[in-house]
Amino acid sequence: MDALPIIEASGKPWSSNTPDKMHACGHDSHTDMLLGAAKYLAGTRQFKEPVALIFQPAEEGQ
Repeated sequence: MDALPIIEASGKPWSSNTPDKMHACGHDSHTDMLLGAAKYLAGTRQFKEPVALIFQPAEEGQ
């Protein structure tokens, strides 16, 4: 979705298997925070107005 044109050389098990594509940005944590907020809001329902949770994928344009 938002891989950057970087060769990943970390050797970690979660490293990219696609040459010249590395997920090297903070979107994973942003997605986790958004999903965590959604889960909390859906579970508690402690709000009176509609809630919109918005995620903008791949703003790098690649």
